This record gives sequence, C-alpha cells and structure tokens, in this order.
Amino acid sequence: MVLFHIFQYFSSENATDEDFLSSDLEPFDEMSDSTNKSHATGGSIVPETAQEKLPKGVEQSVPDSVHDTNSSVSHATGESMVPEEIQKIAPASLEKALPESIHPTEGSSIDK
Repeated sequence: MVLFHIFQYFSSENATDEDFLSSDLEPFDEMSDSTNKSHATGGSIVPETAQEKLPKGVEQSVPDSVHDTNSSVSHATGESMVPEEIQKIAPASLEKALPESIHPTEGSSIDK
C-alpha cells in the first residue's frame, strides 16, 4: 500500500515533498526505521526530503529506474543455481529467502 502511494505521488509531474509528507499514509513499522539520509547511489525522482524520511528497505524496494539504490546486484557469496540476470533483478528479500544450497548469501550484506 505504501509503495502504491509513493509511486502515485512521484509519478505526478507536480508532486512535491510537502504533498508526500502531509499525505494521509497509514503508519507502518518500517517508517520508524528512517535513517534521515538517502540511500540513493544514482538518479532519483523521489524528492530529497522524502528520501531522508523513508526507511532503507522502502527505498530499496522501489525500482532503480525510479530511485537508484544500486540494488540491481547479486548478493550471492558462492555458486548459485539462480541465473545471474535473475539474481540482479530479484529483491534482496527473495535472495535471502532461498536456501543456501540453491543461492548462498551467507556473509553478504543481506545476511543479518
């Protein structure tokens, strides 16, 4: 639901930080994980203020074409049965959910 609102606001040409921050989004636990900084490593159409308010997990769940956090990388730490192209576009949560015998991620940045 929250991602829908994010896309809705930022796909509008006239969207502003204030529009997003004053919206009636329902609170959810991840909002408390805000780091007060952006995790973008490239271009982003998400206003800077919103980037700072959103938790890292939300920023990384938005496609890199909208908000580039360089999340299109594989987190495999060994030989994986998952094709490389799929690894690059799969969300980190999916990579982490796979058994180590299929897609090893132990010791990577998502192994916490």
